[in-house]
Amino acid sequence: MPALATKLPASLHRLADHARRSDFAARYGGEEFAVLLRGADVAAALQVAERLCRGVENLLMAHAGVPWGFVSISVGAASVLPMEQDSPQDLTECADAALYQAKRQGRNRVVGPTSATLSQVG
Repeated sequence: MPALATKLPASLHRLADHARRSDFAARYGGEEFAVLLRGADVAAALQVAERLCRGVENLLMAHAGVPWGFVSISVGAASVLPMEQDSPQDLTECADAALYQAKRQGRNRVVGPTSATLSQVG
């Protein structure tokens, strides 16, 4: 395990233990992260998203700015079987639409793609 990983809280170690070598997580924006799960369908992506959401919730990091009093995450999940006409932006836009739906529904939750967002992906 890398030196940085040994400094993670135990609940994040448990999440990391479920990751596959092909899984990739990175900061995407100021407060946004992308988790790429090669070969995962929507159901698998939603399962991973729920584990991430509960893992962060279980850290119980204080956050006075939210009604529930601790840090949480909202997740927008998407999956696509790439076609020649698809672009990486199509998948990003689908996940982004689901993320903003999660935020509109009250945060601290996981939302998958809707039929409207899937139709944008092709």
